[in-house]
Amino acid sequence: MLPKPAVSPEWYRNGVFYQIFPDRFYNGNPNGEINAKRKNTFIYATPEDTPYYIKNQAGEVVRWVFFGGNLQGIIAKIPYLKNWELQEFI
Repeated sequence: MLPKPAVSPEWYRNGVFYQIFPDRFYNGNPNGEINAKRKNTFIYATPEDTPYYIKNQAGEVVRWVFFGGNLQGIIAKIPYLKNWELQEFI
C-alpha cells in the first residue's frame, strides 16, 4: 500500500520565499569591517565579481570565497525585505 501523499499548508503553496546567504547579502557593520576574517579566504570587492575556487593538485578547494555579509546586515535590511511581502525567509 502506498503512503498517503503529503498535503502542503496553504501558506506554503502560495507563499513567496527568499533564501538569504548571509555572507553574500549585506555587511551591516557601520565601518564595513569584516567579522571573523578567515585564513585562506578570498574576499570579493563587489557582488558582481564572479566566484571561483582555487584548488590544489588533488582538486580540493584551498581558498574559499567570501563577500563579507553578516547577520547585522540582514537585520539592517529587514525594512527593505518587508516591502517584498515575503512569507518566509530560508
